[in-house]
Amino acid sequence: MSQPTASAPKSNIGRARFGGGTAALVIVSLVIGLAISSGLGALYAWLGETGEGWMRFAIVAIVTLPVSIMLPWALLVDRSSLEGAVDRPEDSVEARWYSKAAEGTMHDVLITVGIGAALFSFTQLQVDTGMLLIVFGTLVMADFGVRYQLAKRADA
Repeated sequence: MSQPTASAPKSNIGRARFGGGTAALVIVSLVIGLAISSGLGALYAWLGETGEGWMRFAIVAIVTLPVSIMLPWALLVDRSSLEGAVDRPEDSVEARWYSKAAEGTMHDVLITVGIGAALFSFTQLQVDTGMLLIVFGTLVMADFGVRYQLAKRADA
């Protein structure tokens, strides 16, 4: 009878999903992240209107670098190699709180959009679309945050 093989050691950084260890994951994430940040910096340097092009490139590349590195890491990491990672995150209590909050927020959005559309149609009120969407998006995010906290508190 063969004995089950011991699972690979877990770490905070994890292993690459495509094979290879932690070093492969870190190197690939860094290379892809640098490419993404450089592309965004170059795009902004090309499209920007004020200041020196190299300065616009450097600022955008540096500011976007952490997120640009974490994005490929999140897509390429093998979850089973992470310390403390939940096996099935979709079955966690946080996922239930998220689902409850998202469901309630969606109902609020449908009601608000319906009432708003009726009011704007009947009153012929004209508003700046960009500002309206910023305010509405902020309210939706606040609504979701409140509903998430209420769901969390209800389960406590």
